[in-house]
Amino acid sequence: MSQGSPLNGGSVGGRLLQNVDLLGDEQVLWSAHADRLMPYGAEATGRLFLTTQRIVFCPLKRDLFSGPWAVDRRLVQEVWVEPRAGIVDLDHKPQVMIRADVGTLEAFLVVSAKAVARRLNKVLFADSSQS
Repeated sequence: MSQGSPLNGGSVGGRLLQNVDLLGDEQVLWSAHADRLMPYGAEATGRLFLTTQRIVFCPLKRDLFSGPWAVDRRLVQEVWVEPRAGIVDLDHKPQVMIRADVGTLEAFLVVSAKAVARRLNKVLFADSSQS
């Protein structure tokens, strides 16, 4: 999953994935196989990581058209599930949508999209009602 230990610094990614360095004392809380839906209609296969500071996507190293993506957890405004739109989806897989206040909207195909969205919402927004 990583070079060095992701729980003690190092990076996420690994032998098959493009690497992203962890920040300071950042720790990986969870990860899952995911396909990032690209604006031009393609999919980038890789892994989605939830860390103590960010959400990070690391595509496969062989993917020449996309690089890693990351957003600070504090910038995430909303996470939800919606049907995959704009293309023929024979598997009828819903997508997890992530909106950040930096003007980005990202879509990911993951197994158990509703469970993934619930997990992200629980971790990202659990403390917001206590602020």
